[in-house]
Amino acid sequence: MADRNLELRRIFSGDEATVQQKQMDWVRAKLRYESGAVIGDDEARQEAATYFPRPGDRPERVKAKEESRKQAIEQMRLAAGRAAPGGVGAPV
Repeated sequence: MADRNLELRRIFSGDEATVQQKQMDWVRAKLRYESGAVIGDDEARQEAATYFPRPGDRPERVKAKEESRKQAIEQMRLAAGRAAPGGVGAPV
């Protein structure tokens, strides 16, 4: 992973690298929630392309990816129950 971070810093500067890192953080958290397993770089990159805009995406595709992210976040929030901020769940 350290080599991948170095590669990202070489490719992206400043804000771009930060955006890329935040996307990967989100993707890894989502995949870890779903599988509980360690997430490989290839799987994470594929998932990031599913949920985050890429150069050349048309506006309707960008909007669809945004909706997919919102849906994934809502699923994770519901699964977290009372542990999520503003979460609901069975009384303890």
